[in-house]
Amino acid sequence: MKRKIHMDGFFNEFKGPALHGIEIGAYDRPYFPRKEFPNMKYADVFSTNQLRALAIANNKRNVDNVETVDFVIGQKTLKDLVPANKYDFVFCSHVLEHVPDLITTLRDIEVILKPKGRLLFAYPDKEYTFDITRKSTSFKTLVDRFENNLRKPDPDTVYDYFINHKLVFTGKLWHKLEGGIGANTYTKEIAEKKAKLAKTEYVDVHTNIFNSSEFVRIIEKLNQKGLIKMSIEKYQHTKAPLNEFFVVFQKNK
Repeated sequence: MKRKIHMDGFFNEFKGPALHGIEIGAYDRPYFPRKEFPNMKYADVFSTNQLRALAIANNKRNVDNVETVDFVIGQKTLKDLVPANKYDFVFCSHVLEHVPDLITTLRDIEVILKPKGRLLFAYPDKEYTFDITRKSTSFKTLVDRFENNLRKPDPDTVYDYFINHKLVFTGKLWHKLEGGIGANTYTKEIAEKKAKLAKTEYVDVHTNIFNSSEFVRIIEKLNQKGLIKMSIEKYQHTKAPLNEFFVVFQKNK
């Protein structure tokens, strides 16, 4: 509930039922449910039937809340599936940290947004999540992934994710109490197994790791170098008791 209060306080000015938007990765918890926002479309790596099957198999999910997926992202990207300059906004929550090539993903979203359209999103802050001991993603790494057209997380990143995945206690971290960082979640053997699998298969991990301040600097540099054409319009640094920050990008033209 506290999370929704923070999100509504930040995003409400951009929520209009007449606007045309796409929500990526809504699953059974859409922030823009179609019954309230009739012009919404939904994109996911899974089809509607696949998401419903996953929800049925998980007692923490509600199959009745799964929205119909309009665009299935797989071999094709949003740019391939959606007409250019079509949408007022795109929304995603805890999605962009997973994409193998962040620059290409942002550029694809640029294409489908109308001039001055917006990308709204929530992003996990590494200082308050299981990524806390991982090295932040550098500008050079982002550019290398872009230039190499990376389509799946590389084995080194997959190994880093699993070997450094920590149990964290966000409340203790915010209050600077002992015990905020717990034990490793996975063994070295699991990390090695996942890294080996990543040579041939797509292994889903956090590939783009930042705290809130680092993220701002990275985006500003991407803009300065002409690698993206979206600027930060509104921003909220991570606030207690959350583990995420909120951002609105606006397409430059």
